[in-house]
Amino acid sequence: MYIPHIVLQSLAETAQALKMAPDCLYEIVSAGEMLFCTEAIKDLFRKSPGSRLINMYGTSETHVVTSYTLQGEPDNWPTAVPVGYPADNCGVYIVDETNQLVNNKSGRL
Repeated sequence: MYIPHIVLQSLAETAQALKMAPDCLYEIVSAGEMLFCTEAIKDLFRKSPGSRLINMYGTSETHVVTSYTLQGEPDNWPTAVPVGYPADNCGVYIVDETNQLVNNKSGRL
């Protein structure tokens, strides 16, 4: 499923209210706006073991080709999800307010 955070949040809240979770949830890719792992979203993935949540980010009308897959127990997921890493054969350059390249040693955005 490829959805923005607001739709994922609504799905998670509905699943909580109905005290159920999809039994066929395999992978959700969230893009189009910043992803936050709320308690409702973490609860959805707790009840759907083996499913994956991938942040494809997207802070503007153009999509920066990065992704970050949340792994492990949902209780350990960060609230504000990192943008992630560039896709294969792509590069990302981070510049400051004067358009000078910023050194990013971690490789993670």
